[in-house]
Amino acid sequence: MPTPTERRLAALLNKCLPYVGSLRVEWRADNIYPARGIWRQKRMDVQSWQATCYYRDKPFRIMGCWESMTECLKAGELELSGETIAPVYTRSKRDTANSRHQR
Repeated sequence: MPTPTERRLAALLNKCLPYVGSLRVEWRADNIYPARGIWRQKRMDVQSWQATCYYRDKPFRIMGCWESMTECLKAGELELSGETIAPVYTRSKRDTANSRHQR
């Protein structure tokens, strides 16, 4: 049974990444797999979680992310590069104000 975090992440994936290439895909919460046990440690150099996307109700591709599910949800926007999902961080108001003063 998917956790609430996995459900929210699946909704975000469907919102941000509805297409892989030119194919319309579906992301399902029950097909999001977080790293478990010792593999959760950063020193293990493995992706934090992986997800399978579906095309026409059949498993299509497995994508992964180096950032945690929580970090992806905080960012609120995701992008796909090859088979890697990454959060898109927007600049904060403070960063924007600082960049204006540096001009």
